[in-house]
Order: sequence, then C-alpha cells, then structure tokens
Amino acid sequence: GSFSFYVEREKMLFSGDTVFSSGVFGRVDLPTGSMRDMVETLEKLKSLNVEKLFPGHGLPKLRNGWEAINEAFKRAAQVV
Repeated sequence: GSFSFYVEREKMLFSGDTVFSSGVFGRVDLPTGSMRDMVETLEKLKSLNVEKLFPGHGLPKLRNGWEAINEAFKRAAQVV
C-alpha cells in the first residue's frame, strides 16, 4: 500500500509509490500487491485536477501532472 495526499487549492498530488513523473506506476508484485487495486486507485487519481506531481522517488512533475497519472493508468489497465 501507499498513501497519496492531494492539496486541491494548489493542485498538488504527493503520490508516494503509486505513480511516478514518468507515467510509471508502483510495484504490484509484492505479497500484498494487486494490479486490480492499482488500476482502481489510478482511476481515482485521474479524477483529480493535478498540475504538480510529487512522487516518492524521482523528480517531481511541476506542470501537467495529470499526464503522468493518465499514462500510468493506461499502462496498468492494459495488464488487467
């Protein structure tokens, strides 16, 4: 599991290990991981108006953070 925190006023998402700036999603191969849960989570995150994305690892995406979320969702949905 991972936590994400959204600051609506600033359109900022702190995504932890769920989604990264490159449009890649976090690991689901661990014992408690679930690709279905990841797809559901990414679908929820897609509904947010994210401009700035701050992942748990790597560089932030300071513009159009929603693009990385959409890309991660597309990648994950192809696997399910």
